Amino acid sequence: MAEDNIRDLQERLLADDDLREEFRQSPHSVLERHGISLTDDERDRLHAADLPSQSHDQITSKLQTDGLKMMW
Repeated sequence: MAEDNIRDLQERLLADDDLREEFRQSPHSVLERHGISLTDDERDRLHAADLPSQSHDQITSKLQTDGLKMMW
């Protein structure tokens, strides 16, 4: 189930500029709203990824090449 949620969210992030910008600014909120729970380790890695400091284009590129799960 969680993998389906991740796949669905990734597709939405690639298609929706506004959602992608919201994810860049507040990834934890977007993940939670889409039913994706993170382990403590995943949370730490997502925080360390510092997505808000990355540009919109950087986030898009990472989603296209690495996928959502690999971003953290």
